[in-house]
Amino acid sequence: HGARSASAYSQVDQAGRTEARALGFALRRLLPGRREFLRGMCQAAGFDPRIVSEVDSLSMMLGAVTSGEGVAVMPAHASKLPHSGCVIMPLAAPTPTAELLLVLPKQDPSRELKTLTTLMAELATQLAQGQP
Repeated sequence: HGARSASAYSQVDQAGRTEARALGFALRRLLPGRREFLRGMCQAAGFDPRIVSEVDSLSMMLGAVTSGEGVAVMPAHASKLPHSGCVIMPLAAPTPTAELLLVLPKQDPSRELKTLTTLMAELATQLAQGQP
């Protein structure tokens, strides 16, 4: 499962864009906005994506890529899953970001949970202000 630098692929000429149009994309089903995100990213590169597979999990996306159905854009943590039939390639900066939600149980929060939510709110504020 070799990782390649995205910079090796950063120069895409018109012939490359034509070839990219022929690629199929595996997409994770039931995630709002993913189709629009993929479409916007590909259109910025000069082509429309051809979605050939919609699956229910990251493992199934890796399976679709391994079986030759297409390629996929996945969160970085997917590289921790078994992927012997795929090549994982980090994206060059600026990388896409995703809005995250904290899901809590419907009960009075424990002291630890209050601490966690406070720390996450502080970190979110720092990130929004461009601080590391």
